[in-house]
Amino acid sequence: MSNKNKTENTISPAEEKIVKELIAEGREKGFITIDEINENLGNETPSAEQLEKIFSIFSEMDIEVVDNDKNTDFLSDQSETEPEIDFDNDELNLDPGIDNSTDDPVRMYLREMGSIQLLTRSGEVEVAKKIESGNLELIEIFSESNLILLYLNNLSRQLKTQKIKARHVVSGLDEDDNVIEDEDKATKQVIEQLDQVWKNYTSVKKILENESSRKLKPA
Repeated sequence: MSNKNKTENTISPAEEKIVKELIAEGREKGFITIDEINENLGNETPSAEQLEKIFSIFSEMDIEVVDNDKNTDFLSDQSETEPEIDFDNDELNLDPGIDNSTDDPVRMYLREMGSIQLLTRSGEVEVAKKIESGNLELIEIFSESNLILLYLNNLSRQLKTQKIKARHVVSGLDEDDNVIEDEDKATKQVIEQLDQVWKNYTSVKKILENESSRKLKPA
């Protein structure tokens, strides 16, 4: 990844300080408004990638981002009375408000995100199938490479010398390694499987070498 991409995806120290202040405020209220985010950002103009990271942090903290203070009454639970509705108006404008301002990076980001079509359940299943199919194709390709077999043999040696653990080799584990209940047992099983792969490889290699030598011998 280039240094440019790293800069675009990384929150600056100034923005990090602002985000921490917003988190403290959001935790107290349970939400944060877009106007509050803009006011705190001030002259800081984060990229779309940085905004995505900021919104991700809010989501992880269970802090809801709302449009403005007009939408926060039901979130703060401070008012138990229902607002009066004026039925005297001949017409009610049901069209959503449109903010065409281009100097508001937060609203621009939300508008762009809102224009992206979300996957349906069937779409998610289709994508998952394609990923699985692609992974299987890669495994088939890699299995024909001697370099991969040498790499697997090296993994076995590192496991035996305890330089790495099973969770570093086996995919599909979460960060807390909840899938592996017995680390030593799992490591032993992985070593046995890797050693079996290497044993099969050396056996096949020996057969091919013998076959090649037999063909080279004069009749």
